[in-house]
Amino acid sequence: MFMLPLSILETTLGHGVYGMKSPKFGATVVFVIECFLLLIVMVSLQAQSTSLYLYYYSSSDNAYIVERADGSDRRMLGSELSPSLPSAVYGPGWSPNGEWLSWRFTFFGDHPTALRAGVINVSGEQVLQSLEVLESIWLLEWSPEGDFVFTISEFTPCPLQSCRTYQLTDANSDTIVASVDLVVDLAGTFPSVEWLEDGGIVFYEREEAEANLQNRYVKVEMFPNGQVVQTEVDRSTFRENLRPDPTSIFITEESRFVSPSGRYTIFPYTSQLLDAEAQQPTLATPNYRSMENLSIQNVRWSADERWVLLNSLPSGGGYVTVTYVYNLLTGELRELTQCGNDASCAGWLPENVDVSRIPLAADAN
Repeated sequence: MFMLPLSILETTLGHGVYGMKSPKFGATVVFVIECFLLLIVMVSLQAQSTSLYLYYYSSSDNAYIVERADGSDRRMLGSELSPSLPSAVYGPGWSPNGEWLSWRFTFFGDHPTALRAGVINVSGEQVLQSLEVLESIWLLEWSPEGDFVFTISEFTPCPLQSCRTYQLTDANSDTIVASVDLVVDLAGTFPSVEWLEDGGIVFYEREEAEANLQNRYVKVEMFPNGQVVQTEVDRSTFRENLRPDPTSIFITEESRFVSPSGRYTIFPYTSQLLDAEAQQPTLATPNYRSMENLSIQNVRWSADERWVLLNSLPSGGGYVTVTYVYNLLTGELRELTQCGNDASCAGWLPENVDVSRIPLAADAN
């Protein structure tokens, strides 16, 4: 990085100062400058490391924790977010504009559709009340600008397979701007949502018919002014606009979790971490011994590749994964939470989130 300028500097100083020939003086100056530049690089790397923040839902605090990767500068967002201990946390997490954090809880012993959702702003001063009345929220999705949130929830009593409410909410005003109820064929499918420039949405759905009648496929358009337009479409158009159940995550044995630069590779369902730059790129490296008992399901790398968030199946059994933060330089492994793989459970804090607005935790260090 600095080789070219230093070589030029060394050539110049090697002939002395003000034309005097002094190679020893030139070499000394170059050495001092190289040390100074190395110090700058080290300080810069340390600053990058300490500026890396992560977030996760803490069941013990019943709130979201935001802290540096090393656990310092601990901050807490929200309080008493769940009425009881959730079994898992789903959802997209932070809004694209970094202003809102969203989640969906599911609970032990309840039917899988018993999902509760919430949205809180970055300072913890505002919670979207318009979503708290919805009981079984299957889908929560942000508009590209983060001003609107789209939800699919279920309502009862339902005469057929699934009765869903499709709701468009203005987050800034906490107002439901458009809503429509449809009786649909459950079938484990959910519509792909196309966002419009004005905050409106377009999606496709299959309406469940009464006995001996044929299902109806519809294109639904919802607009911030409250207008809802339904247009009948054919079956092929409907099928082209589906996506898998958002509560399901599938990982294949052939999957590889490769770091952004390609240096590190982690293999799912194992604890194997390969370092392409190591002489023996295996877990035999002492730094990686703390990972030996993990069964890794998901991986999220920090931008500088010094840290990685790992989701592993719990050692005592169960399907809800545990999230750890792992330091690739020291081998330190720290458990954060057990609430699943989704972004609403844990992740690296987006750069556009203003950390200074998040209240400090009582035990912050």
